[in-house]
Parts: sequence; C-alpha cells; structure tokens
Amino acid sequence: MDRKKVHGNPHHCSDREGLTKLNQGVFSPIHLALQQGHTSTVLHLLDVDKDLVRVKGKQGYTAFHYVVENENLELLAQFLKDCPACIEDVTIQKKTALHITIEKHRFEALEILVRWLEKTHLYGKVSRKHLLNAKDTDGNTVLHIAASHIQPKMIKLLLDYKVDTKVINSENLTALKVFVRQRDAEIENKEISLKILRDTEGSAGLSALFKPKPKAKPVHEKFRSRITFLEKANKINSSSLYSIEHPAKSGYCENLTISCPI
Repeated sequence: MDRKKVHGNPHHCSDREGLTKLNQGVFSPIHLALQQGHTSTVLHLLDVDKDLVRVKGKQGYTAFHYVVENENLELLAQFLKDCPACIEDVTIQKKTALHITIEKHRFEALEILVRWLEKTHLYGKVSRKHLLNAKDTDGNTVLHIAASHIQPKMIKLLLDYKVDTKVINSENLTALKVFVRQRDAEIENKEISLKILRDTEGSAGLSALFKPKPKAKPVHEKFRSRITFLEKANKINSSSLYSIEHPAKSGYCENLTISCPI
C-alpha cells in the first residue's frame, strides 16, 4: 500500500498496516478522517481495529479526545461502546477527556462521560470512576478546571457525582480556593465568596451556591393568602407577651394581681 495514500487520504485505509502510523502533521488516518468529517471512514476504521481510537497524535490527542473536544456526541458514545478503555488515555499534559470537555465548555459531552463512568462503576466489570479525580501536569482535577473556568453547571454536575473537593493542585489550592481567586465579574460578588469561604466542607458551599433560590412571594399574594396555623399561633403568643409586659396599654388594670390557689 502506498504510504502517501495511507496518511494523505483516509479513504484508502483498509487494513491494519500503517493505520497507527503518523504523518508529518503528527496525525494518524483516523485523526484525518475525523478532521475531514468522514464519519463512514471512521466507522470503517473501527471495524478494522477498535483500538485505533487510542492512537496518540499531536500533543498526545487521541481520536477520542478529538470527538470530545468537538462534542460529536454520536461518535463519542460509539467510541465508548467499542473501546471503553479509551477514556483512560491522557494527553502529554496528562489531561483526560474529562479535562478537555470542561476546558472547551462541552457540557453535554461531560454529562455523557460522568454518567457513563457512574454506570460502569455500578454495573460494569471495571470501574474507572477514579478518573473524576485524576490530575493533569499542573495537579488540577476536573473540579479545579471547572472552578477556574467559572462553569456553574459543570461544577454542580461534578459535585453530584461526589468528586473529591479536598484535592490540592501544584499550587496547593483546592478547587474552592481556585474558584475564589477568580476575578471575573460573575464571581466578584463578596456575599457569594463569603458563603463559600465560610463553608468548611467545600462541596456543600459550592452546592449551595448553585442551588436555585426560591422565588419571593409577591406582596399582593401574601395579602390574599389566608393566615396559617403557625402565623395565628405566633400572633396569639406575641399578644399575650405584650399584655404581660405592658398591662396598662393592653387594657389591664395597673394594679394587676395574680392569685394563686394555696
């Protein structure tokens, strides 16, 4: 087979020979097929060898990293189905596919990955849930990245799947501290920062931050609503207390005496 054809045109790749070789641009045939949008060729290459999705190209990116970065959800699911181990591959900066989804703000891709990890952890033969706390070369977990990119939906999703909030990166910072250090307008609100800082648990603070606040009841609705049992009880108690403390104003005799039976 002509080597030039193998690396220049992915359509000519029909056997295992040369399919893992990289061209001058540091791309394999499956990388090229993905870049050119040739999905049928990608699927054909998978039929030849499912491990081709794990071949590392430029910067250590695999085909799986590529579909995650570009949020090709159909191929992402297909790659996981055909080659589950591909989720373990890391780039030269030790970034997992999970790191990449957050850096590129690919929420749907992240959602698929974490839920797939949860399902395989519960029902599969091999658990890869440790990837939720994997570190890149800077010691950052996916939660650190989500915090630094100010991605509330992603942070909430990760906390729902019990990522470790106490992990520190190479700067000795937890995700919580990374979040507070950001200077963007979205998190400059001191009340929010204070709420997080006061929470010793970290995860509870971040979770509380992203819980939807209950809508305040309009004043006219409050006026229309009937008095509740608790409101009635409080009203009676406060009236009684006021009468005892201020007998003259409440209509009681100034020389109030209380008789106690002997």
